[in-house]
Amino acid sequence: MIGPIILRGDLIHQFKEHLTNTEYHRVIHNGVADTNSTTERFELEKLNDTFDTFINSDYPIICKSGSKSTIPFWDYHIAVNRSRYDKEVIVTELLVREPNDQNVTNAVLMAFYMLINEKYKYERLVVPIRMNDIVGYEEIGIQSHKDGKVLFRKYA
Repeated sequence: MIGPIILRGDLIHQFKEHLTNTEYHRVIHNGVADTNSTTERFELEKLNDTFDTFINSDYPIICKSGSKSTIPFWDYHIAVNRSRYDKEVIVTELLVREPNDQNVTNAVLMAFYMLINEKYKYERLVVPIRMNDIVGYEEIGIQSHKDGKVLFRKYA
């Protein structure tokens, strides 16, 4: 089984080890999009920078595989921070594997469903990147915003 989880505790070391051995696109770093990112295995300085930003974020959400899987972590991971606005959170880190566009969408949807709900009380997720349209999710409203998207829950 694959599922999202907040990166805490014992998983921190496992996740860092995974990042040293796996190639990812660093699509968003420190809240800035890099649409020309290439798949790479991060060198130590870049790895530490990405990892520190991830674990110091308000919501470092990783996609973890089940205990029976030979791959401990999956194809996308996203770090989200609170905005200066009470009801808003912003994607600050996004790591994806191929296929890039599909995994960007999957990661954003994962963060949306984890954070835009009654438990956390957030209403908007700001994604500082141009994305393909998200179709088939009628309960999600999407607005273009500068060079990114704002996702919000539609209310009847």
